[in-house]
Amino acid sequence: MKEKITKVNYKKRVKETQTIEGGFLALGFKRYITQYKIIENNFTSSIIRSTIKYEVDDKLSNLASIVNTKLVETLAKTVGKYLTEKKAPP
Repeated sequence: MKEKITKVNYKKRVKETQTIEGGFLALGFKRYITQYKIIENNFTSSIIRSTIKYEVDDKLSNLASIVNTKLVETLAKTVGKYLTEKKAPP
């Protein structure tokens, strides 16, 4: 799967990517876009809000049920674990 970054807003902490090859496009989706927004919860924690936007032909509407944010959840947990276990340099 190949994606291109279509939006980065450092001030609002938003990143948006669009799949340009493979992935859900290979299954028949016309468009597949993911958006990530980092929301500061407090000084030591943040929330990652992920949004998936997609377009699929009516004939393939049954494919919409396979779209979910499980991969994003796994990634967020992995990064969070890494950051909390990483020790500060001396």
